[in-house]
Amino acid sequence: MEKTKEHVHLIGAVIAFLLLAFYFVIYLYDEATKPKLNYRNCFSKEHMPKSHAFIFDITDPIDNQYIDSVVETALKHLEKVGKGEQVSIFAFTDSTEHSSAPVKVMCSLGTMGSLSEHRVVAINNYKNKIEPQFRQAITDILKKIKERPHSPILESLAEIAASADFQVGQSTVVHIFSDMRQNSDKGLYQQRAVKLVKRSELQLKQFEEQAKHYLADFDRGINLDVHLHFVAIKKPGGANPDQLRVAWRAAFEHIGATTYWSTVAPNSTKL
Repeated sequence: MEKTKEHVHLIGAVIAFLLLAFYFVIYLYDEATKPKLNYRNCFSKEHMPKSHAFIFDITDPIDNQYIDSVVETALKHLEKVGKGEQVSIFAFTDSTEHSSAPVKVMCSLGTMGSLSEHRVVAINNYKNKIEPQFRQAITDILKKIKERPHSPILESLAEIAASADFQVGQSTVVHIFSDMRQNSDKGLYQQRAVKLVKRSELQLKQFEEQAKHYLADFDRGINLDVHLHFVAIKKPGGANPDQLRVAWRAAFEHIGATTYWSTVAPNSTKL
């Protein structure tokens, strides 16, 4: 009887050892084949599941109560970025010359919503490393907002779309924070003799046709989600938000993007 028990224990130990060895081999295989992070803590382009671009229009002043709201809205979307996914931050002015150069490129170390790593580590990484860098970059951008003679949104987006740091993943999520009032010869509204002239339906249609040309580089055969965050500006006049929403959604949907429109609400504590 004692020998039988010993045999049972021995067999159990062997089975346990084999199971541990099996799982250890699987772990080593996963580690060997798992895409590695680069010096930025990003996956390589061929293994990047998703990249994220945050684009800020700094061509027109916005009321102070919207500043914090823009930052907080952007942060809410940053929380959804997966570990190893690239985040690129862009800004554009009345000149498109430097639009394609990102203000900052960073990669997520894991957010508070991460399930693939220890939650405490994920929260620490996000709160102490990712969020402060992101917040500071956006805050610095918004400090440069001032009234400029032109707001070439289409032209700037075309420059940004051509950037090597724009679409680097198998899918891309784009967030555009702007009053969405194209103010150039492609305009939804423009300034003539200091008078803001409302654009007609025909002119809106012409804008959509121009947009198809300028947004062509966004269409690279990947999944593309575009979030248009409308931010009210101090300057009156121009196309109303409903006109803007219809025109811009039509333009992006023409290139196959899934498009979302939202309005950034003012921070009530700054009213």
